[in-house]
Amino acid sequence: MKIYKKILLLLCSISLVGCQQEEIVPTTTASLVVQTIHPSDKEISLSEDFMGSMSPKETTYVFSPMMGIVDKINVEEGDTVTKGEVLFTLEDDTQSFSRDQAEASYNQLQASKDQALLKANLDIENAQASYNQLLLARDQAIIQAQNNINNANQAHNQAVLAKNQALIQAQNTLDNAKKVYDQLLVAQDQATTQVKNTVDNAYKSYDQLLVAQEQALIQAENAASNANAGYNQLIVARDQSVGAGVDMQLLELENQIQTLKNNISNAKLQLRQAEDDLGKVADDVEEAKVDFDDAQNILEDEDELLDEALEAYEEAQIKLSTAKTLAEQYGLLQSSVPALAGVDINEAINFTVEDGFPQSVINSIEDIFYAMYYADIKGLSTYDLFTLSEEATDAQADFAEAQENYSEAKTEEVQNEAIFEQLEDGFENAEIQVDNAEELTGESIEGLEEQLKILEEIYMISSTQSINDAVSAYDEQISQALLGVEQAQIAIENTNIAYKEQIEQALLGIKQAEEAVNLTNNGYAEQISQALLGINQAQEAINLTNDSYNEQINKAQLAIDQATQGLTMTKDSYNEQIKQVQISLSAAYNSKPLIEEAYTEQLNSANIGIKNVDYLLNELIVTSPVNGIVDEVNIEENNPISSSNTACVISDYTSMEATFYVSQEIKDTLSIDQEIVVTYDGQKYNGHIIEIDPNMNQQTSLFKIVATVDVSHGTIPNGVSAIINTTTHKISEVLTIPYTAVYFEDGKQFVYVDRNGIAEKQYVKTGLFDDSTIVITEGLTPSDEVITTWSSQLRDGTPVKKGGA
Repeated sequence: MKIYKKILLLLCSISLVGCQQEEIVPTTTASLVVQTIHPSDKEISLSEDFMGSMSPKETTYVFSPMMGIVDKINVEEGDTVTKGEVLFTLEDDTQSFSRDQAEASYNQLQASKDQALLKANLDIENAQASYNQLLLARDQAIIQAQNNINNANQAHNQAVLAKNQALIQAQNTLDNAKKVYDQLLVAQDQATTQVKNTVDNAYKSYDQLLVAQEQALIQAENAASNANAGYNQLIVARDQSVGAGVDMQLLELENQIQTLKNNISNAKLQLRQAEDDLGKVADDVEEAKVDFDDAQNILEDEDELLDEALEAYEEAQIKLSTAKTLAEQYGLLQSSVPALAGVDINEAINFTVEDGFPQSVINSIEDIFYAMYYADIKGLSTYDLFTLSEEATDAQADFAEAQENYSEAKTEEVQNEAIFEQLEDGFENAEIQVDNAEELTGESIEGLEEQLKILEEIYMISSTQSINDAVSAYDEQISQALLGVEQAQIAIENTNIAYKEQIEQALLGIKQAEEAVNLTNNGYAEQISQALLGINQAQEAINLTNDSYNEQINKAQLAIDQATQGLTMTKDSYNEQIKQVQISLSAAYNSKPLIEEAYTEQLNSANIGIKNVDYLLNELIVTSPVNGIVDEVNIEENNPISSSNTACVISDYTSMEATFYVSQEIKDTLSIDQEIVVTYDGQKYNGHIIEIDPNMNQQTSLFKIVATVDVSHGTIPNGVSAIINTTTHKISEVLTIPYTAVYFEDGKQFVYVDRNGIAEKQYVKTGLFDDSTIVITEGLTPSDEVITTWSSQLRDGTPVKKGGA
């Protein structure tokens, strides 16, 4: 790399000398095309299969409510029944006879009650008829007395009405007079307000003209002031900028002249340095050839180690896959043979037929054991599988390390070869370029000296002409500013003239409006006096009408009082007679509730007897208390039955329970309500855990797990075995990347990260992983771009660029 940097420095130096020739770009190693991914925040989990037994979650045992003889059975084992459906019935001969007797007793009591109530109702009707006759006579006498009162009231009302009509007519006359008076006042106010508004508007217009005149004068004066200020500023700017502008131009020309002189000196110096460095390149070419030969030998050694690591990794993967398959086979065998639950395969191989195991089970155990032996697998427990998984991971890490070493050796060999070839080509090109540079440098220096001569002539000319040009430019602007000052003064004079005539017209309008106010007030005064006279005359007419009608109304009121007294006497006479009849009617009504009460108690007792018999009759019909399938029918028709023995068993197969057993390690990862998936006969069913037994089975060293399963879309028989899958390890809200992006080196883990087009090795710490994803616990952030492409050329510092799949 040191040689490579030297040749780049030499080429850059030569390109600076030949600045008028097209630059030569040095050859570089092409960027490696890779794919990247950002670490994602997700959940990762592992699941395992278990063998469990299935049973209905709810089983209902149906008993007979009483002893009796089975009359009819309506269901058979295997039938589907719904809640309320009749299962069987008992004989009802005795209970039917008892009900007929109770019903006859009830009907006889009801007939006696009806006769007693009929007599009481007749007594009530007779008393009620007498009472109604007295009410009718009283009402007729009251009506006659009321008519007398009504006639007197009518005469009184007519007098009051006539008075009211006369008063209304007089009041209308008074109201009309007041209305005319009010209208005149309103008209006067409106006319006065209108002419006053005219006066106010005239004053307002006058004030607005004064304000507008003042604002216009202020604006014109401001414009004149601004014009004078602009004129004065131009005078000052001209005096300041003429000298300063010329000085800046001359100073800039002096800087350009000095820059050209420096460029000429630098060009000569660079040419001498290029000639000195050319002699060093030959030694660098020989040194690069030695490095290239050494890199080729190292690459051959690393290639052999890579083949050995790949073979070890493949053997570890095959061993792990075989162990998982044999563990599944032995797990199925354990689920079908309860005595094998929790027994390690290394112990089970010693079982014989004498131990109570069928020969087929012994043969299956031997097949699994010898398959383990030939595959060099020591055990099938969860721990054994975990150990094999670690061995496969270690073998993968060794293979990844070998890949890395091979890639590094290959990259070193390619780089040394490229450096050697570039140095050879660079040496030849450097000789040619140095020759060309000597020729070009002479031409460049001549061109720079020619530019220096031109700038010096421009400097001499600028020192005399620039002052005259600046003064001419400012004189034109000052003339324009002076013209603006004169126009602003004329505008002030025109503003005063324009507003003077408008103000005089506004004063004349104010005088005319004030005269109109005086004329309006004088015109309405006479009309208002006539309206007040009409109001006084109408008020006197109302007083005369009141005096005339009040005497007639007093006479009519006396007649009303006399008729009212006659009505009171009539009511008192009839009320006494009605009171006596009411006493008799009340006695008749009081006897009826006593009859009702006496018979109601007896009827209630008889009705209770009927209901008791009906209850017993209903108990003879036994219905299903739930929906489900009939598992057992333990009764026969025409045979006796007791209430202590189970008649039927009904199970609900839409919701079942799965029972399975796990180790201490697995139990600690499970939780209540955790989801499970049950597989039976190729069909999958969802469920969740409802029970985790905290006590270990002493015989199997396992823990019992119970889960409910929704079987509404399929069928699972009672007591069968099924495969149960659930999550045993889970972690969420963690950073994850593809498993293949992680490399291993000296027991450490690292990834390659794209840092602005350069592959950078980043050490990380990992956690839980599955077949495709691994958790990163330390070393990465969500914004990092992790390289997922494997390449033998990928290593720390390799140039990379993103490409397609």
